[in-house]
Amino acid sequence: VESLQIDIAKVSRVGKSLDVLRLRDEYIPILRLYDIFNHNNAIESLDKTLLVVVETDNQKVGLLVDDLLSQQQVVIKSLEANYQKVDGISGATILGDGRVSLIVDISGLIKLSGLKKPGSQELSIESQVMADEEYGVDILTVQEIRSWEEITVLPNAPEFVKGVINLRGTIVPIIDLRLRFGLPSIEYGPLTVVIVVKIEFEHDSKIIGITVDAVSEVYSISEQDAKAVPSISETNNDDYVAGLVNVGEKMVALIDLQKTMNI
Repeated sequence: VESLQIDIAKVSRVGKSLDVLRLRDEYIPILRLYDIFNHNNAIESLDKTLLVVVETDNQKVGLLVDDLLSQQQVVIKSLEANYQKVDGISGATILGDGRVSLIVDISGLIKLSGLKKPGSQELSIESQVMADEEYGVDILTVQEIRSWEEITVLPNAPEFVKGVINLRGTIVPIIDLRLRFGLPSIEYGPLTVVIVVKIEFEHDSKIIGITVDAVSEVYSISEQDAKAVPSISETNNDDYVAGLVNVGEKMVALIDLQKTMNI
């Protein structure tokens, strides 16, 4: 997609080892190839490297590299014909000078990095403000943050489903989180924020946009600090909250995206 030098001020740490770059209101996980492939690394600081941003299955990641040498059209040859499958490598090609260059498999790198590994004990959350309360979602589910735009309304849809938008060729439904939670609606305007998330379900994944009043900040928390939600009403709204966590003096409700967006 693009390559760039990293602005350290826009990097947040997720858990113990994963860094995430905020790039034009998108959160890009940074994958260190030297860690994934068990190579020694002499680079001390992220701002002394290049980040190559790539996309696969509507998920963007940044590959941390030492340098970019050239851009070429190549013929990809299989490694499995005479060797075996190598995790994170889709094949190889022969360069003009006779050297062999390996072709990385982006989906394989994501799996090797553990980005989709369930049951992690630490996570970072993107905090959103809605009706003067703060709600959080796992930052790794956030694809990008957009301003409000005109949408195409769907007939006979639930009230909280406002319509669909075109997201670079993907039709994405927009959910009003206020209405989903049974809160009073407000008029959309230039300050309305749409957070595009990718949600993993049992058999597939979906990309959905959710509207919130504002985006607050990124917090790093431990999952074991999340407290159960007390059932204090006869509604099912508490089913949409996975837990409550204290962040300083604030109480943040962690949204269960699978239940909230199971429409």
